[in-house]
Amino acid sequence: MTVNETRKLLDSVKDLDEKVNSIIDSLEFYNEKSKKITATYKSICVQEGGTSDTVAECAAKIVDLQHALSEVWDEYINHRDYIEALVNELSNPEQRYLLKSKYLHYKKWTDIQESMSDFFEKEYSEAYIRGKLHSECLKNLAKSIQKCKNDTKDKER
Repeated sequence: MTVNETRKLLDSVKDLDEKVNSIIDSLEFYNEKSKKITATYKSICVQEGGTSDTVAECAAKIVDLQHALSEVWDEYINHRDYIEALVNELSNPEQRYLLKSKYLHYKKWTDIQESMSDFFEKEYSEAYIRGKLHSECLKNLAKSIQKCKNDTKDKER
């Protein structure tokens, strides 16, 4: 696995998180909309009902969104757990800390620099963390993932 593929894999956690949040936002919108729907009466003909289907349409949309959220949520949790397990395979605690902070907790580089300096009780520059250390993390994670893939192939033989 290349470094770019590794970065895309790590970034995919946030992509799924954003997808979950988008569905939640839509659910909140339709839940609020459903509270504001009032009955509107059509001119009643003998063979027609008296109210529009707005309530039913809104309820159907909410149910669809709840199903979509359930599916995407499960995918997000499984993928996040998978990424965390891969990161935990790294032997270097600084690298694990950086990758978890950046890709699982979505911290900014300045926040990572401050928290790493506090946690490891040594001074880190943001440039070092963002550049060299991050690059080393991605390379080592790519190697670790490739090793896991190779081990899996060997077991299948």
